[in-house]
Amino acid sequence: MLPCGGYYCYCLRYKGELTGLTASVFTAVSMSPPLVFVCPNYNSDTYPVLTQGKRFAINILASDQAGPAFAFAKKGEAKAKAIQDIAVREGKTGVPIIQGSVATIECSLWNEYDGGGHAILVGKVEHIHLDQDSAPLGFAPK
Repeated sequence: MLPCGGYYCYCLRYKGELTGLTASVFTAVSMSPPLVFVCPNYNSDTYPVLTQGKRFAINILASDQAGPAFAFAKKGEAKAKAIQDIAVREGKTGVPIIQGSVATIECSLWNEYDGGGHAILVGKVEHIHLDQDSAPLGFAPK
């Protein structure tokens, strides 16, 4: 089986609390300016927080980080409880970075577009951190 994607946790602080979501894809939009996008569901409890917070980090998880991927995929109180013990540090732009991630892309919200049932959130890349000693967490179809 060939891997067909990875797991990416979008993290931010809202009213002092860690929150975010897990996605299986994000896409580069432009190199100049450096832009990426993610498409959260409008019904996601994290969607309004992403748009209000204006800054977020895309954490490309390491092969041993399935725990954070599953934790950030939960909703409501279950998510809040599951993510409370995840080790994070503050990034250069003030967003939470999951410790041990293969790479982190710190972004500011550049623009938002309607994508049917999902928002298309375009982030301007402000900082990138790479850990070249780790392999990414991927998945393969059965």
